Amino acid sequence: MRVGFAGLGNIGALMAWRLQERGHDLVVWNRSQAKTQSFRDAGVPVAPSPADLARQVDVLCLCVTDAKALDAVLFGSDGIVGAGRVPAMIVDHSTVPPDATRQIAARVRAEAGAAWVDAPVSGGLAGAAAGQLAIFVGGEDADVTRAWPVLTTLGTTVTHLGPTGSGQVAKACNQVIGFLSFAALAEALALAARYDIAPRDLAVALTGGFADTPVLREWMRVIDSDERLIGPALHTEAILGHLSGTQMPDSDGPSPANLAKDLGIIADLAQAADLRMPLVQTMGALMAEIRAR
Repeated sequence: MRVGFAGLGNIGALMAWRLQERGHDLVVWNRSQAKTQSFRDAGVPVAPSPADLARQVDVLCLCVTDAKALDAVLFGSDGIVGAGRVPAMIVDHSTVPPDATRQIAARVRAEAGAAWVDAPVSGGLAGAAAGQLAIFVGGEDADVTRAWPVLTTLGTTVTHLGPTGSGQVAKACNQVIGFLSFAALAEALALAARYDIAPRDLAVALTGGFADTPVLREWMRVIDSDERLIGPALHTEAILGHLSGTQMPDSDGPSPANLAKDLGIIADLAQAADLRMPLVQTMGALMAEIRAR
């Protein structure tokens, strides 16, 4: 089975490498050709366009920034749907609104006859490199079964949660917990600092307890690279900005743009469900303030 991978960002590139390393016959494409060079150097075929990629593969994985980018790759000039020969299975690892996923899946099936599985991921760079991602899967049972060999190459926790769009809903729930964990850690570290407890000492003390999370371990990983995370002027907004990648590009946390996008998805889902989520609203307002500075 030949697998295509479109979208070689930080996570996508590592996922593509994982497929190649595990023996899948891989072809890749990326909008920015500079990100394909390492694949060329390793002898992995690089398609010149999404349409050309689609013609060469049996299963096509996508991992792009947002719904707009997804629409362009699928339906734009030299897009996948207009390729003539479209793979029978498309697996989308992008994080996009569930409604957009359902609309795109229906259009792809109607115009190209391809099955669609939404499979957004969580687990960061380390999880992607090791094939240990958590993958939230939505789609028809038969389609998910066909995609399973690819999904289980990329993740160790692969969960089929329901029909198309269910994976995106679950990813939004994951982001609620992850983002609020960022905020809770920021406030706890700032509180400790005000009472003369070194933030790193607190972080070590939390290890192994109920407050030990991947967010805490990520903060400990990057703490030595920036003294502002441990200085006497420590405050919630500064830590949160660093943890979210606003001021620390090498952090494994979400980029500011992706954080804003995902908070928007969560807010829209809550509004559609008539569900109050005051903590998410507070987090969104705080991040908007940080980005505006």
